[in-house]
Amino acid sequence: MAIYHLSVQIISRSSGRSATAAAAYRAAEKIKDNRLGETHDYRKKKGVDFKLILAPNYAPAWVFNREKLWNEVERVERRKDSQLAREINVALPVELNNTQQLELVKKFVTEQFVNQGMVADVALHNLSSHNPHAHIMLTMRNIHEYGFDLKKNLTWNKKQLLEKQREAWAVQTNQALELAGVRQIIDHRSLEAQGINRIPQIHIGVAANAMMKRGIATERGELYEEIEAANRNIERHEFYLGLLSQLKATYQNSPELSEEPERQSEFKPTPPVEVNEELELTIAPSGSTAESDLLPSTDTEPEPEPIEEFVTRQQQEEMIRIASKFLHLAGVNVWSREGGNYHLMSNQKNLLVITATDNRGEILRYEHEKIMTQGLTLQDVENFAQVDAWLDQKVEEIQARELNKRRQQGPELEL
Repeated sequence: MAIYHLSVQIISRSSGRSATAAAAYRAAEKIKDNRLGETHDYRKKKGVDFKLILAPNYAPAWVFNREKLWNEVERVERRKDSQLAREINVALPVELNNTQQLELVKKFVTEQFVNQGMVADVALHNLSSHNPHAHIMLTMRNIHEYGFDLKKNLTWNKKQLLEKQREAWAVQTNQALELAGVRQIIDHRSLEAQGINRIPQIHIGVAANAMMKRGIATERGELYEEIEAANRNIERHEFYLGLLSQLKATYQNSPELSEEPERQSEFKPTPPVEVNEELELTIAPSGSTAESDLLPSTDTEPEPEPIEEFVTRQQQEEMIRIASKFLHLAGVNVWSREGGNYHLMSNQKNLLVITATDNRGEILRYEHEKIMTQGLTLQDVENFAQVDAWLDQKVEEIQARELNKRRQQGPELEL
């Protein structure tokens, strides 16, 4: 999945680093540092797939020699705490082939850096892995025909410029993905700005990452795994909340299954019932709108009609399961469809009532783990099997749409 990553660091003498050593490592070359008299030899390093130097057309020819370029940078920077180079690291989309990845980086570097007067030393690493990325080392002084400017260009340090460069990488990457026929996009904005409820992931670093691969636990690696687990839980919970919401909306807007939208939207749960121990009758509280539908008369309570032999206990329990599932997922209490119209009501954990609207009245009551049936038929069982299949189909459709959406939106990760 295409992900967004663009990070910036300064290579500085104050941290004990040198531009020559950094360039040698990223290009897997041997470079001698003339200022210190040291040689940096990284020719055995693996994973460097492409390397190139990009510069303005008017730049002198020596800038395209990596050793001469960074030795000149070391020469003109005289302070012991000098900032030698700015490095930008970007994650490359695994959906693009190597040629497309290279062209994407070249276009981005040329438009955002070279055209501003910088020299860029570019190295593309690990293109055949799950973590292809590019290192872009940039000079910090304008280049001219005669060489580097006498002063650094401080406008290149502005935060506003970096924000434009971050956005440009997202825009150009999305354009490259679209041209390649890949239906995915990346976003340069923070998770918070995108409205994504995730914990920002930390950067593990080369050393900690190598130790993790060898099975060695580190404090940073453990924190990374904890954040990953927490984000997976957040994503899972959001997925199912969204699933329920979409399923409710799908049902309420479906003319095939919903013929009473106004009644559904006005549905309110039935108030809890009270038990009169003296009469041993269930009595609805004053003002209940469901007395006639849910409760027997306070006169003589009729005995429930015997269940028809061809409707089994297992089929009754299956109808209870489907009715509960319907109430939970669809969020309404009326299922209307040609051939079977029902009202489903539940106002507490141990009460579920199914009422048919074809003058049969209450056909199934489940209360305190007991089943009382007055008019259940095989047709009812068949009708509920149909709504169960419809619910499963809608769940699968919504899951497929959500998964496809998540494939198109990768979370921001660190290299």
